[in-house]
Amino acid sequence: MRASMTLLLAALSLTAASAAMAQAQGGAVRGSTQINAVVGNQTSVAVGADNTAQSNVGVVKGSAGSTEINAAVGSQTTVAAGVGNRAQSNVGVAQNTGGKTQINAAVGSMTTIAAGAGNTAKTNVGVIKGKSNAKVTVGVGSVTNVVGGAGQKGCINIGTKGVDDCE
Repeated sequence: MRASMTLLLAALSLTAASAAMAQAQGGAVRGSTQINAVVGNQTSVAVGADNTAQSNVGVVKGSAGSTEINAAVGSQTTVAAGVGNRAQSNVGVAQNTGGKTQINAAVGSMTTIAAGAGNTAKTNVGVIKGKSNAKVTVGVGSVTNVVGGAGQKGCINIGTKGVDDCE
């Protein structure tokens, strides 16, 4: 009885491990991925209804080939206030890349604010979108992106390869 119980537990463990491995392999991020991220101060605030405040430092979104991201910030503030607003700040982002991708991004202060209704304030520093062999190296000393009012967009892209529709 005890041996059969041990065998059953071992079989369940292998099944669970196989399912977990299949999910990891079936995930979006594939290939060789290396992210080195250093942050000194980072703040994200969302106030109101249906708002998003998001701050990213080193991120791989979607599928990736061989990806290397070196990101250092040194203060990043993202604020969304009002109704239906979105404020997003990115430092080093590889999105749906292929081949060999390298991003070197350092900031040194970045502020993104969206206030009002239906606004978007989005700031990117060192972003590669789309399938290609690409290298982006960016150093920035202060970026400010503020949008106020209704139905407006504010976008800053520094060192971005690929299409950005500023969502």
